[in-house]
Amino acid sequence: MSLLKQYDHFLLTNASQITGVESTLRSITYFLPGRFKDAELAGEAIYSALNLLGLYHDSILVRALSQQHTAAPGTLPSSSSSPSSASSSPSSFSLSEHARYTQHFSRTSTPYNLVARALVIIGYLELLVEMAARRKLSKRRAWDVVATIEATKAALRLSLIHMTGDRMSIQPPIPEREVDPATLEEERTKRIATLATSLDKAAAAAAAEKNSSAASPPTASSSAAPSGYWKGIRTGYLRPTLASLRPGSLAGQQDDAAQGEKGKGPHNPAPPHLRALGMAGHNSGSDSDDTLVAQGTASMSSSRTLPPHQSSTGSGALKHGPPSPPAPLEPWTEKQINDYLLSRVVSVNDVRRPEDLVRPLRNRLAKAAETLWVLRPLLYVLAIRRWGRRHTAPFLLSFCLEYIARAMRKRALSSSTASGNGSAASLLGNPLVAAMMGGNPMLGLLSAFLGGDSAAAKEKRPISSVEEMEWSKRDRSFWWYLLRGPVWYGWTRPKLSSLVARTENRALIGMVGGIVGDYLPLVDEYYFYSAT
Repeated sequence: MSLLKQYDHFLLTNASQITGVESTLRSITYFLPGRFKDAELAGEAIYSALNLLGLYHDSILVRALSQQHTAAPGTLPSSSSSPSSASSSPSSFSLSEHARYTQHFSRTSTPYNLVARALVIIGYLELLVEMAARRKLSKRRAWDVVATIEATKAALRLSLIHMTGDRMSIQPPIPEREVDPATLEEERTKRIATLATSLDKAAAAAAAEKNSSAASPPTASSSAAPSGYWKGIRTGYLRPTLASLRPGSLAGQQDDAAQGEKGKGPHNPAPPHLRALGMAGHNSGSDSDDTLVAQGTASMSSSRTLPPHQSSTGSGALKHGPPSPPAPLEPWTEKQINDYLLSRVVSVNDVRRPEDLVRPLRNRLAKAAETLWVLRPLLYVLAIRRWGRRHTAPFLLSFCLEYIARAMRKRALSSSTASGNGSAASLLGNPLVAAMMGGNPMLGLLSAFLGGDSAAAKEKRPISSVEEMEWSKRDRSFWWYLLRGPVWYGWTRPKLSSLVARTENRALIGMVGGIVGDYLPLVDEYYFYSAT
């Protein structure tokens, strides 16, 4: 076995420990600036090395998850449409829309994969390179290095736009780590243990039925399933009923008690609907969900009138002994019902092709807006190199370019709707045309007064979480102007310096203020601390 394969095996075996070590070391680097000479350079070097190592770890984990998905496709349904659902429910792991989009182009296009990873690596190393350049080179040559980095990033982003079919540039352009494989391994172990327990119960019930059938003629109860389970007539598979999975059901309490007695671990805190999905994921019978719902409904109705031991022992148990009171059942909470229904729903984005999660740039205005947004950092650096960081011209130039690019993008979305519909929407919004076509002219007048048709409003909304997240990042980037130019030197920095001075002699707040004070000269000196 080669050294890389050994390291891959070691990573997958100790994934949770390695992830914890990465997070701890990254946190330590935030406290290094100001502690000793060149501490910021050492901290940034450690931070960049950890990011590069994490990038390699992500490729290993993605490959392992892909192999697990191929080996057991039934256990990894792709029914989630939100990025957080994959990480919150490892048992129903599915790729987020961002991962689907970036992974599609990374796998289908080798140039895209190389360019995207090069762009990410440059982002990890840019601040470290700037620190080294300002120590070894003159001030003007250091700004040349910064301008070269921004020019390289702009060229790579324009290449990605071309490779994706004139689609918006997405950051980051590669999939991110979304699921901890250690959590997946724990979930898989729990599923195996639960399935083994169910099979043991089924085998014991089958053996008891076989022995009783050999000693006595067969009855209607000889093929009954264990309490809390339903047995398929044609397939013979055992599946949990909905009544047994409800909070407070007697069957669920017995299973938890048996699990606690055997020392197999603590009580499973997962909601009952997730335990039902985890159990059903290992059965490959042909029974449908409607059958389970019908059976669960029947089981719940019978459990309200008959005790569980009588409902599972056949008709003979009905003739002997008084009926016991029904088992108390806790009602499903609204959150549990919503989670269960959402886990069964397939959204529009789930059936879309990955490349359709981001719309192409349909007209020249949209392409010009995206190009302007990509070139804005380079133009900002060139302006700083010409006038300096304290001058107002670079600040206003960058702010205006970014705001114009945002306005052009929104304008392009509404104009593409009008051009695509052949101005039919504008005609219908005309009161005179609406009256000639037999419609209500007042509705057309009201539509024109309110500002357009619903199709244009729909076009302005993101069609997926990929577009929504990217638009939100670009809108939040305006906050970075508080750390730039005259706003930083004339307003933000004095406020932070005053805050540090007021909290200097206080216990816990003083430590936070000291860390903020250590970063103030770094923002003054280095460009990439406030770059986007």
